[in-house]
Amino acid sequence: GAYGVGFSFDYFGNVLFNSYNNNYLDRTIEIIRSTPYYIEQLNITEENFKNSKIGALKKYYTPTGPYETGRKTLENYFKGIDNKMVIEEQEYILSANLQNIRNLADEIGEVLIQNNIVISGNKELLQDSKEQFVICDCQNLFIKR
Repeated sequence: GAYGVGFSFDYFGNVLFNSYNNNYLDRTIEIIRSTPYYIEQLNITEENFKNSKIGALKKYYTPTGPYETGRKTLENYFKGIDNKMVIEEQEYILSANLQNIRNLADEIGEVLIQNNIVISGNKELLQDSKEQFVICDCQNLFIKR
């Protein structure tokens, strides 16, 4: 039902699952909650795993202009991310194996148990799942000047 999905995490333990243009919120949440099981059972070819690593490293090797380079440098500065941390992450990705990924299943499960879910989107669609969420109207979230 969703046009796209994603998963990301950062140095500080923030984990994000996302989907967009999704008409099946309940089913999507059910699938996300089963992620630890799928990670434990993960079985892909070495070639596919290698391609996944290349994809993970892409953000470090994509040419950027001065503006983007400066923006990322400033962002890393404010987050406390230094070059040593970036190099360590790249080395971690390069040395990763399938078992390393499977070993993350418990950690992902611990995150999902916290049940912190934020959904934004079509009000009518959210109403269909309102028993699972606190719905707030964010129309007045931004102050007009």
